[in-house]
Amino acid sequence: MTASAHIITAVIGSGVLSLAWAMAQLGWIAGPIALVIFSLITWFTAVLLADCYRHPITGRRNHTYMDVVRANLGGIKIQLCGLAQYTNLFGTSIGYTITTAISMAAIKRSNCFHKYGHTAGCHTSNNLFMVIFAVTEIILSQIPNFNVLSMLSIIAAVMSFTYSTIGLGLAIAKLAGRAHVKTSLTGIPVGEGVSSSQKIWNCFQALGNIAFAYAYSLVLVEIQASYSIFIRKSMLCQHKLFVKWRMSEHLSWRKFPWCSKIVYWPFSKHLGTRTSGPTFCESKPDTLKSSPPENAVMKKATLIGISVSTVFYMLCGVVGYAAFGNGAPGNFLTGFGFYEPFWLVDFANVCIVVHLVGAYQVYSQPIFGFVECWCRKRWPGSEFIAREYPIPIPFIGTFSLNFFRLVLRTAYVILTTLIATIFPFFNDFLGLLGAACFWPLTVYFPVEMYISQARIRKFSVTWTWMQLLSLLCFIVSLLAAAGSIQGLIKSVQAFKPFQSKL
Repeated sequence: MTASAHIITAVIGSGVLSLAWAMAQLGWIAGPIALVIFSLITWFTAVLLADCYRHPITGRRNHTYMDVVRANLGGIKIQLCGLAQYTNLFGTSIGYTITTAISMAAIKRSNCFHKYGHTAGCHTSNNLFMVIFAVTEIILSQIPNFNVLSMLSIIAAVMSFTYSTIGLGLAIAKLAGRAHVKTSLTGIPVGEGVSSSQKIWNCFQALGNIAFAYAYSLVLVEIQASYSIFIRKSMLCQHKLFVKWRMSEHLSWRKFPWCSKIVYWPFSKHLGTRTSGPTFCESKPDTLKSSPPENAVMKKATLIGISVSTVFYMLCGVVGYAAFGNGAPGNFLTGFGFYEPFWLVDFANVCIVVHLVGAYQVYSQPIFGFVECWCRKRWPGSEFIAREYPIPIPFIGTFSLNFFRLVLRTAYVILTTLIATIFPFFNDFLGLLGAACFWPLTVYFPVEMYISQARIRKFSVTWTWMQLLSLLCFIVSLLAAAGSIQGLIKSVQAFKPFQSKL
């Protein structure tokens, strides 16, 4: 269940905010079908990826996605995987900057509407909030150890569930109010302010938004690695406790039947240990079962996690479309489909801000680590890169200052913020990210690694249909990317840089 919870946390995020808009583009038929198909493909390829977790020859565990690709494919595909991964991480950092600024501006605008009425203009610039977000991230980025941010990740996960649930609840309340809205089996009809070509582009972009909502394959290997480490540490702790207190000499399974299950069994099965004293475990052999292998656990966890996430996504998308109709906003918590209760809408947007403050670091820290590691290897004697300056901070401890880290990470945050101010378009950017990530990381590499590890013959039935699946997903990703790029071009033509307003 722990692995399932991690998967649900990884899947449910800011992608949920655009699902009502995606449903409005696709309609009652194609919208739910697209959600189900994306979930099935994500589940299937996650199962393939779980089987590739260990090295095919040595059985050694791989702790990152790139390590898995290196162990199973090698060659230039390692570089291609790295390019896809780090491009996605960089793009997601930009997307989170855009989303956070929009949510912060929405809070100010919501209070304005509450004070002056819903017909007031209350337009608010996003740029100031992007700067505030950037300053916050520059400070957090200077934390050298990623493990220190673990609590921030937990808080971010709680926030993502909170604002998603609030959004769903508000949509249900709006729907219960029996407000008349137009919906359609095929989405927004052509002619209602939408040309036939624009309708097609919007549908492609909607597919990209749905793909972004399921983009979690990046962290699946890390979740599996975390589960393995947790199990090994638990077994080691139990083993130390068992040896320290010499439980086998003092306990009897007849007096304490639970001991045979939680005390001795893990060590006899996994650690190969035997101690002197009563053999109470052997008295109940039919009750003893070994732990399931990691890939089996992850397959079950993936099924549970994606099933729960898909049900939640279906509720948000379907209920959101039913509540807003063809006029569903791109972000249903900042597009002001809801005005009241204003405090609840504000709280949901605060949750988005807190979530993305942490999520930005989760997606940026791997880039920091990669660049810093490469530079240390490239210039091993550089004092600017390697030297740490300890700075005592009262009541907190000692902070380690590194000038290279300060310059690099500050420049990264400034760059992502600058791009976000030039292209502050929520749905277009999310669609492009989903398109860029879905095929290579969710489909292509898991399929290729499984074919390599399972030694599936070329042009066999299994090889053929798996390659066809990969090809179809590649085409869908291309179409989604094309729709998102067209949306970006259209938005840029009507936009003045650095003058973004909500």
